[in-house]
Amino acid sequence: DSVYGPWTANPNNPLLFNGRNASQPVLATGHADIVQTPSGEWYAVFLATRPQNPPNSAGYPQLGRETFLAPASWTSDGWLKINDGKDITLDMPGLYKLDRPKIWRDDFRGKFTDKAWYTQRTPYKQFHKFVNGGLRLFGNVYTLDDRETPAAFFRKQEDLNVVFSTQLDFTPTSPRHEAGITVFLSIWYHNEVGLTLHPETKVRTVFVKTRTGPMAELKTIYAPTAEAGPVNLFIKAEPNQYSLGYSVGGGNVTYLATVKNRWLQSYVQGWQNFVGTHFGVYSLAGRLPMLIPADFKYVQTQLL
Repeated sequence: DSVYGPWTANPNNPLLFNGRNASQPVLATGHADIVQTPSGEWYAVFLATRPQNPPNSAGYPQLGRETFLAPASWTSDGWLKINDGKDITLDMPGLYKLDRPKIWRDDFRGKFTDKAWYTQRTPYKQFHKFVNGGLRLFGNVYTLDDRETPAAFFRKQEDLNVVFSTQLDFTPTSPRHEAGITVFLSIWYHNEVGLTLHPETKVRTVFVKTRTGPMAELKTIYAPTAEAGPVNLFIKAEPNQYSLGYSVGGGNVTYLATVKNRWLQSYVQGWQNFVGTHFGVYSLAGRLPMLIPADFKYVQTQLL
């Protein structure tokens, strides 16, 4: 009779629980809100994960916790039920499916296309501006390894099979300088493809950085010399892995390295993750400020 109790347990408990069957493709359900549509229908909005490689409790949910929707109803004696007490699946009855465009693109025409872009924490000062050529970043003193605010913008990876790409024009003058794109989980586990000066030859080159293993061991690969001008950068996401590559002009994509999906849902001892992976664009100068611009003409995601 009161929100302060006493209470009677719902006879349908647990209302939202996929733990009865660990082989389900949807797990870790919880944190639900109940909403009613203008037409009187009830739904539950909640969080859950989709583990991959394999798609059950033995897999790794690199997308982190995602938002799900399931039908809800009230019994004749006033008790709530979600999905009629059945397990949550990827194809829920009574829900419509929206056709999604295969390609999404942000051309940075004076602003960001939407509000889905993030920074790590609140920047101390602005490190970007919009120019005729797109989005211009100036590297600051922070890197992607720091618990700070590097010169980077991120957006959540929403699809398991997708290619994240951009066109970058960047002329580094030091091996400290780098700019490119990243698939980012944490300051420990993130992987990049971009442009820098080779530390030995001092010529501009494409590089790939990967971090794997229980201590996020860094490995750097350098591609052949990249001539002056823009370079196209690609991160291909698949359920079991990420591939990082580049192309010049209208040429085919050359993928230089792959990373298993488990390393995009991992953490070093003493840390923890509660989020999924993000794609991002960034510029940095090895903990020094940089006046050389990194120009990103666009960012694009294309469903596979």
